[in-house]
Amino acid sequence: MKIIPKLFFCLLLFALVSCKKNPVQPEENPTLPSNQHGSTIGTPIQQTIGAAGGTIKTADENIQLVIPAGAVETDVNFSIQEVASTVGESGIGRSFRLLPENVEFKKDVDLTFKVPDSLFVKYGIKLDRLRLVYQNSKGEWRFGAFPKYVDYNRTVTVKTKHFSDWTLMSGVKIILTGKDELTAGKTTTLKAIMTAATDNEDFAVPPSYSDVDEWSPLLDQFGSVSGNKETATLTAPNPVLYPVITKVTAYFRAPPTHSNQPYSRFAVQSPGVLMLPNEYLVWWVDEGNMSFATGSYNSTLDVKLSLDGRLTIVGKENATGSNYIRRLSINTKNNTVGKYAFNQDDNYIGHFSGWGYSSNYKDCDQVPQNTAGTITITKNEGGYIEGTVQGNIRDLDENCDRYGQVSVRAKFRVKKP
Repeated sequence: MKIIPKLFFCLLLFALVSCKKNPVQPEENPTLPSNQHGSTIGTPIQQTIGAAGGTIKTADENIQLVIPAGAVETDVNFSIQEVASTVGESGIGRSFRLLPENVEFKKDVDLTFKVPDSLFVKYGIKLDRLRLVYQNSKGEWRFGAFPKYVDYNRTVTVKTKHFSDWTLMSGVKIILTGKDELTAGKTTTLKAIMTAATDNEDFAVPPSYSDVDEWSPLLDQFGSVSGNKETATLTAPNPVLYPVITKVTAYFRAPPTHSNQPYSRFAVQSPGVLMLPNEYLVWWVDEGNMSFATGSYNSTLDVKLSLDGRLTIVGKENATGSNYIRRLSINTKNNTVGKYAFNQDDNYIGHFSGWGYSSNYKDCDQVPQNTAGTITITKNEGGYIEGTVQGNIRDLDENCDRYGQVSVRAKFRVKKP
């Protein structure tokens, strides 16, 4: 009878020790990368490189290979081909197939991926948690060598001898799964994804999961947020006082790699969400910083409707703490729903900044010219007019060529005068 308590004690002790050595993973339904190879996209970039070495890269320099002198002994036809990524939720950006796959390198080559600005707009990611991963001939996704560097020019470089399918992987990211614009009281949703990375080369890419301790808005006046370890809901304030791009911060719990290490905690900010008040004009020039006007402390919005029906909207923003002014004027003879092409008489826009004035119209060698673009009225009801602007404008001090143009994008909702 005395043997049973001793046996029970031993089993209990063994269970406790085992729990210490094997921390419980925080996700019950992990997402595994696919073993399928991605289908090809577009036309491959090809270049012959021999013993003297050389460089091959895509036209947009999204990916670059530097073959050092002596890495190959004879001429080799190298190619870079974009493919659909199959790495799963942890992948970001584009994937590329490097060929030939069976080349025997005498030296490592430098493989560099650029992290485009668009990825930071689309995802909440951290530069220091980016890795390059590759898919071997069996379809298994593996970590490449630990990055040689991840720099603030937003490039990730590794030394490797693996030629196969490569892509960027983020050890942590936040995806905006709902709308990226909110009006008063409306909601959007976010999802957090995490992948346990390793410093070791050739380790399999593990399933993705998430373990968020806390979700927090950037500032309380920019909305409220609630969520669990994986997803969150952001609610816009009511009212929204002025246009603002806000973000949500997720505080992640990173599991220890060894049983005697504690969990670590770090923060990642989500992609931006644009909060819009009842009346606004917001604009982007050359896809740069957003400007806005609503009548808040540092901006004004003026709307006029002439006797002949011409709608004029002028938004002016004074940068805080300076005399720098941005101003956008939208003029259209049409305020009914429809799309109207830029021209110098009925539909035109002008943009003023500290650097000069730009417009869709210019008289070039006495020949009137308009850049491509449209003013679109999307709604005219309930005492409000809504619409968008999309196109190009030209600096009036520039020569009449396409290199003097920049893109402009705007949206507005104004009270009808």
